[in-house]
Amino acid sequence: MASQFKEAQQMIREMISPKQRIDIYDHKHMMSDQAFKLSEQEVRALEYIIHKVSKKWNFRPTKYNELVDEPNKPVFKVSTLNAFRKTLEYLS
Repeated sequence: MASQFKEAQQMIREMISPKQRIDIYDHKHMMSDQAFKLSEQEVRALEYIIHKVSKKWNFRPTKYNELVDEPNKPVFKVSTLNAFRKTLEYLS
């Protein structure tokens, strides 16, 4: 058992020279806070959808926060307006 340990240590010494340093960075899942923020253009796009498109096409919000057209046919499904508002609030 001791001889196997010595062989393994020798193999490691042969693979890594004494003054060599090995750094391993695995940051693929770490993202900065800025990566989750909306750009100014994205904020304007969402605000445009909420305000301008709704008025232009005569969409009305319902008590369930969906947008419906004049014949009361849903254009944006239930809670879509909530999703837009929360997105703007937390990501901008």
